[in-house]
Amino acid sequence: MSSLLPASPEENLQGMSLSLRGGYPGPPDSPDDEPQPVMPPVGLDLNVVDFGLVLEDAAQLKARLAAEHGPDRVQRSPFDDRVDRRVSIALWDSICEHDHALKTYIEWLNTFPHLFKFFIVPEQLQCDVIWVEELKLEALVTAPGWALACIGVNDEDARTRQIFVTRWSLAQSLMDHNVGRYAEALEHLECNLKHHQQFLRTSGSPNAPTPWKETPHMYVVYALVRVLTNHFDMETKRMMERVLDALESSPLGNRSSQTQSWAILHMHMCLALVLQVLEVEPQNQKKHTDWAVKYLRKRRFLNTVLEPVLRKRFQPAHPVFLALGEQWFEKEEVLLDAVKLLRCNGCRTVQYCSRECQRTHWPMHRELCKARKAQDVAQAQRQNEDPLLSRAKKEFPKWLRSENFANNEALVHSLDLQRDMSRHRTHISLRRMDYFPQKRNLADRFVVVDWSVHKIDEVLPCMTIGFRKSEADLRKMIDAYLEPPAQNVGDTVMLLQDVRFRNLKMKGFMFSCPYSKTVIAHMPLDPLWRDKVNPSGVPAPIETTSFLG
Repeated sequence: MSSLLPASPEENLQGMSLSLRGGYPGPPDSPDDEPQPVMPPVGLDLNVVDFGLVLEDAAQLKARLAAEHGPDRVQRSPFDDRVDRRVSIALWDSICEHDHALKTYIEWLNTFPHLFKFFIVPEQLQCDVIWVEELKLEALVTAPGWALACIGVNDEDARTRQIFVTRWSLAQSLMDHNVGRYAEALEHLECNLKHHQQFLRTSGSPNAPTPWKETPHMYVVYALVRVLTNHFDMETKRMMERVLDALESSPLGNRSSQTQSWAILHMHMCLALVLQVLEVEPQNQKKHTDWAVKYLRKRRFLNTVLEPVLRKRFQPAHPVFLALGEQWFEKEEVLLDAVKLLRCNGCRTVQYCSRECQRTHWPMHRELCKARKAQDVAQAQRQNEDPLLSRAKKEFPKWLRSENFANNEALVHSLDLQRDMSRHRTHISLRRMDYFPQKRNLADRFVVVDWSVHKIDEVLPCMTIGFRKSEADLRKMIDAYLEPPAQNVGDTVMLLQDVRFRNLKMKGFMFSCPYSKTVIAHMPLDPLWRDKVNPSGVPAPIETTSFLG
């Protein structure tokens, strides 16, 4: 989603409520409405800003930062055109001496004026947008009033409005799923909520006791970020219920019905997940899930937009995702009303529009056709040797990635991490499984027969036999598996597991999967977790004491 965000400090803001009107992004009307990554947004006046110059500034900025070079030094006062030259020189000297943040902001502004004048926000410029907005915010927060007056921020009310708008824009950029800095976005939004509530009180607004009724869409964004940062608590629940009530009972005002529905959709989706995690109000949880699923069934073109919310890593399986099914998120096939194509009888891959076309292409295709045919024969021979094993190897990774209980909550329950989080480094889950290829659904083809947990130090000697490694090498391998990804070190633990099949001639293998500490902390104990591991009607996995048994 692209947006045009005026960043000039002299812009004339009419008030906090008005500054939010374009803040909450709505859905695209269709897949074709998604803008190209480096194309300017529709409605941009190219007489005001040259989009090519914006991209050029962004590229030069990246090069400077990579080389650890700063902005161009201001050779003369940047205020010469506004005030008497002698006054402007003294003013600039004073800023250079007393306010480093504002000085830095002005120098970068003079170095890359096109990038600072307007922000064009396709994916390529997100990091530049965040960098500039953070620079601007620091200057607005730390600079004294007399210095800010030089750039059009003439009083404390103007400063407050500028800080408010900058925090809002910065939060929007941090929330982009390609950036994913949701915790930082949450901090900026919380600051804005406090400012907005104070604004309503001082202005005597009748909505001061219920600020979500004044600007519900601001609270939609805040509630969404609370969910994305795993704040599955009663505070989040109550806020979303209030916001949803305000959205459904308020007139559209200056918003389209589509944007209103988009905000309502997010509240239903988030409530469905939060109520499920809290294990409260199951009927309401189902109502919210059903509403979202009904809305999305006929709007499959939204799958790429919503996938970061419905399939977020380190969160429990989303009930709306489970109800829609994985196929809803797959790319739809494009069906064309084309002429019937002829397929090459040799490789069965290349297609032609006519016999004449095929004969013309044959001299170029001959060698490739032979190679592909030989490859197909070799693959068929491998499948004939053990087709069951070949199919299982192909399907098992898909089953592991699926959003089912056995590959998510059950791992936490088996290791008893709610009681002792440190067990993820000292214990390993062992799952023995059976494969039933005749089952129609992928979820039913893999059954956990035995699920046990062992201390790593106690089973390490046994593991050396299966993996044909020394204990020292195995320990190094396990330590590597237990190291979380660098970008998620703070909130992530790695859950170690060993999987083996009873009815397949497949070697056992060990791996780890990431899980959020926050989600684990909010996950209630479930003594009956084994009963939920396998498909309905299939016995629960037993527990044995032997690692190899």
